[in-house]
Amino acid sequence: MAYNWFEILHECLKTVELHVRFCWLRTVTGGWTTSKRMGEGHIFPCIFGCVECTDCLEHYLNCPILWNISCEHYSGEESLCLEERVCLRNPTIIKLTRLAMATDIYHCTKNDVCSCNPCIPFLATPLFVQTRALEFAKGLRERYRTANRFDVAADLQFEGEA
Repeated sequence: MAYNWFEILHECLKTVELHVRFCWLRTVTGGWTTSKRMGEGHIFPCIFGCVECTDCLEHYLNCPILWNISCEHYSGEESLCLEERVCLRNPTIIKLTRLAMATDIYHCTKNDVCSCNPCIPFLATPLFVQTRALEFAKGLRERYRTANRFDVAADLQFEGEA
């Protein structure tokens, strides 16, 4: 980890919108509303269809389906390293925004009663859930594109300092 990683992260966080900052904080403090964390009566498997994985933050930070959708709709991913995904190593505006995208995709899908309903408990087929997640990602992409207009220039600046 670079000795000045927090300074770089702080500069990135100052540049992005409040929602992106909140998504970062929500992730690093374990605040995703997974069925495991929320103590729901039924602990779901990975809502995106990963075999033998549970509905928990530890899985979603590495979930290949969630991150594939997020990366497909907001810039590619340079590293699969967990510390890079959560911006604890080499933070950039693009990584923060991609993390926010993944956070929002998860929560939109989890709160979509057509995909997942903890009251019944009901989880739709992986194909249906993934299709819904892709639809949510398409809607979110424009939100993040307009929210972070200066991301490329700022990332070039911060990558040069790292």
